[in-house]
Amino acid sequence: MEETLSIQQQTKDLIDRLKSTTSGNGLGNSGNEYVVIVQIFLYKF
Repeated sequence: MEETLSIQQQTKDLIDRLKSTTSGNGLGNSGNEYVVIVQIFLYKF
């Protein structure tokens, strides 16, 4: 159970870092931000 919570938290942290990266590069709150995050996330896993 504890391991599952750890994996969930790590996944949320990864998504937050990806969002901050896209925001820093001018893609924040756009449709392309979603596409970039999904593609990177799927590549990672």
